[in-house]
Amino acid sequence: MKTFGFQWHVTSNCNIRCRHCYQNDFTDKEDLDTRTIGRIVDTLGSTLQDRLISVNLTGGEPFLRNDFFDILEMLSGRKNVQELYIITNGTVIDQKVIDRLKVCEKLEGIKISLEGSTPEINARIRNNETFQDVLVTVERLMAHSLPVLLMFTLGSYNYQDVLGMLELAKRLQVSGAILERFIPLGRGAGMADQYLKNTEWLKIITNCINFLDLGISPYDFLTYRALWVDFKDEISVRGAQCNLGDESMALMPNGDVYPCRRLPVVIGNVVRDDFQAILDRLRAYRAAFDRTLNGLCADCVVTGCIGCRALVYAMTGDIRSGDPQCYRDLL
Repeated sequence: MKTFGFQWHVTSNCNIRCRHCYQNDFTDKEDLDTRTIGRIVDTLGSTLQDRLISVNLTGGEPFLRNDFFDILEMLSGRKNVQELYIITNGTVIDQKVIDRLKVCEKLEGIKISLEGSTPEINARIRNNETFQDVLVTVERLMAHSLPVLLMFTLGSYNYQDVLGMLELAKRLQVSGAILERFIPLGRGAGMADQYLKNTEWLKIITNCINFLDLGISPYDFLTYRALWVDFKDEISVRGAQCNLGDESMALMPNGDVYPCRRLPVVIGNVVRDDFQAILDRLRAYRAAFDRTLNGLCADCVVTGCIGCRALVYAMTGDIRSGDPQCYRDLL
C-alpha cells in the first residue's frame, strides 16, 4: 500500500521570530476552526482510503493552538493514518503537554528545531535563550520515553557546524537528526545570500559520509534534498528526495495546498475544492517538469531528478531554471 505523507501547518501563530522563517505573518488570523479541521481529516481519510497516511503537524508553533490535542486525536482515530510527527520549536512544552503526548499511540517522533550545536551559532537565527530551553525540553521528553529528533536548517550561516550538530544529537541520545536546507522565503528572503551554495552542500554531504563511515561517494547522495541520520540502533542515514507529486503536499493554515512548503504555489484549497481534483493537479504539476528544465538541469542524467524547484523559484522566480545547489559538476 502506498503512503501519502504531508506537512500540515495548523497555525501561523508563533512565539519566536526566526530570521530564516518561511512566514511573514505570525498570527492565527487564517487558522481554521476545529470543526472545519475535523471535516478535512474525514475528507483526507476517505479520499486516501487506499493509502497509508503519514502526517507532520507543525506551524508556526503547533502547541499554541488550544485545540491541538483535539486535532491529534482526530488524526489518530483514522485507521489509515499510520504515523504522526510533530515539528515544534520546543519552547512551550510543559508537563501537561508531555502527559498528553504520552498517550498518543501513533506518535512516532517529536521533531525539535535548533540551528546549531552551541548557543552562539543558534543565536545567529534565534535568541540566546532558545538553545538552553530546547535542551531542557529534550531531556524532559526523553525522561518520559518520548521519541525526539533534532531538526537543523542549514545555510551558509551554520553549515560548517554540521559535525557539531550530529555530535550534539548523538550525545543527547535522541532518536535522530534531520538536516534540512534553507530556502529564502517569507522573512527568510531577507537573507537570501545565505542559501547553501553547491560547494557548501557538497561539504555537508561529504562530512556526513565521513561521520557515518559509509564508504560511498557523494554522487550517491546527489538527488537528496534532506538527510535523516538515525541513532536508534546502528547509526544510519536516509536521504529525502524531492517529493513533488500526488504522494505529498503541504497543507497551510487556511486550507491552501502547496506542492511543497518551500514552493508557495497554490494548487487548490481543501475547504473549497474536491480533494481528488487536488491530487490530480499535484500529479500533473510534477509531470510538467519532465524534459522542460533549463540550465544545468536540462541535461541531467540522473533518473527522476528535477533539482530543487523550490530553491530556483525562490532565487530566480523562474521555476524551470537550473538548480544552483547541484554539485554534479564538482565531482
